[in-house]
Amino acid sequence: MAVEWPQYRGANHDGVSTDRITTQWNGSVTNPVWLVPVPSGPCSLSVGGARVFTQIRRIIDSTDKDVCIALSATNGAELWATPVDAADYPHGGVGYDDGPRSTPTYDNGSVYVLSSYLKLYRLNATNGSVIWQKDLPVIYGGYVIAWQNAASPLLEDGLIYVNLVDFDQQYGHRNDVEGYAGALEQFDAWLPGFEGRMRAQDLAIITADHGCDPTTPSTDHSREYVPVLAFGPQAKRGVPLGLRSSLADLGQTVAENFGCHIEKGTSFLPAIV
Repeated sequence: MAVEWPQYRGANHDGVSTDRITTQWNGSVTNPVWLVPVPSGPCSLSVGGARVFTQIRRIIDSTDKDVCIALSATNGAELWATPVDAADYPHGGVGYDDGPRSTPTYDNGSVYVLSSYLKLYRLNATNGSVIWQKDLPVIYGGYVIAWQNAASPLLEDGLIYVNLVDFDQQYGHRNDVEGYAGALEQFDAWLPGFEGRMRAQDLAIITADHGCDPTTPSTDHSREYVPVLAFGPQAKRGVPLGLRSSLADLGQTVAENFGCHIEKGTSFLPAIV
């Protein structure tokens, strides 16, 4: 690729590449420039700095590991391999070849990896050394769902976005009413501890992009309206936010909080701080 593909769904997060496939083939279209097996790696690839990054499953010192690897974009040679977590998928349902599902993200000489058990790494893109690592469940008092993490870190303007809990995948789409109720109770029990860790300037907003009611006959998304709950040490209490016209309102609120603006949405930040 002539244009870098630094993270899941590309530089603009839309799955679109500005590269075009040439129609002037010099040989058989079935002859690859290079071909490298990536065992048990359901995740996709990112490309940056003349390197290709992905995750695979590999035995290291007799232990099954999730491993982030870097390949040369020129010839596919492995440049480095860094273990990031245990390769353990007891409830994955994929089979013997299950593996890490999170795509690494490349940015300005660093690779960001979110492991199956929600350990967030920043690696040196040149040699794979660990710059820093954050165990998110330990830091925020959270937990890992039974199917492990499948979300990829998203970088935008120096911020890292990660998705930590997935009620619809584990319970809503499976019509598991008891499991859904139990997860809500577990989340409710966890929430006060999270709130106690918030700093004076922090603001948390809980919402969803859709509803997935486990009591409906279908396993598809089931509700148009979802709650929007905002709280923090300096946030106003008991403020009705009304019926919002778009999920973009949340994006605009976050944008205003950081002194910027996005194309769509109406911020409700002035109402809560």
